[in-house]
Amino acid sequence: METEIIQIRIAGEDEDLEKFRSWLPQAFLSLPRPLFFLAENKTDGEVIAMGSLRILGKKGNKTGRFQLFVLPEFRRQGSGTFLMQAMSGHAVKEGVGKMLAGIPIAEHSEESRFFESLDGFRVVRTLQYFEIKTDDAWAFVAPLAKRLFEKEKLPKGYEVVSLEQAKPRLVNQFVLEHLGGIPDALISRLQGGANGFLPKLSVVIRSAAGPVAVLLIRKGERGLVIDSRVVAPEVRGTWVNVALMYTFARKLRALGIGKVYFEGDDQLHKDTIKLARRFGGKLLVNNHLYGCDLKKPG
Repeated sequence: METEIIQIRIAGEDEDLEKFRSWLPQAFLSLPRPLFFLAENKTDGEVIAMGSLRILGKKGNKTGRFQLFVLPEFRRQGSGTFLMQAMSGHAVKEGVGKMLAGIPIAEHSEESRFFESLDGFRVVRTLQYFEIKTDDAWAFVAPLAKRLFEKEKLPKGYEVVSLEQAKPRLVNQFVLEHLGGIPDALISRLQGGANGFLPKLSVVIRSAAGPVAVLLIRKGERGLVIDSRVVAPEVRGTWVNVALMYTFARKLRALGIGKVYFEGDDQLHKDTIKLARRFGGKLLVNNHLYGCDLKKPG
């Protein structure tokens, strides 16, 4: 695809795109490598924008997960819209029924206004970003833990360990079963790869059969982030939730860490968002995931 000024092409499978890694860092972590769309200035061949497209799912239920970056000096000139049209057009040819942004966008931002201007795009999920003070979390969870575990530390047959003491393969299977995700990317993060989980701070509750609950912690721009809290259905609403948060809060206090952050999906993490509020969590921002349904040609 091209206009009088811009041409768009799909990068070759073996094409070296390392110099663009900072534009779409999350896309470069994806395995297998997604398709990269390059928007080039016809005059000098300069790449002024880039998009990534990863097609997930099976025939009849395919989703295109995309990311987009435009150099600041070329924004508001139509290159982003043109790039989205190219990715959407390719997705339609591949039988994709809907497009979904690969990363959340802060509400009221320049990026959110861009997606709201695109035909058919809407907010499909909202990620709420909370700040939780360690002292507030401790004041809430410590008395609960004391009452629950007054007679015995844990119910017989269970133990609480750090992620570094657990078997990554079993944790990987557990999270995939109850939360979903991309197997190769998840196991890489569990083993300390890019954007990996912190092995000493992440918490696992397990029985002889394997994990029953996991609290995964990673580093974020502001500080430590509760990335995921996954609890098996048969133990939800029990002592397990208290044990997870009590163990983590105790670790924070021991390290002198005063606050932690949590980003919860308004559809997937309703219970955890309620828990964050009960811990006195302060809502900092709503981050939106934009998407659209694709129409087949003709």
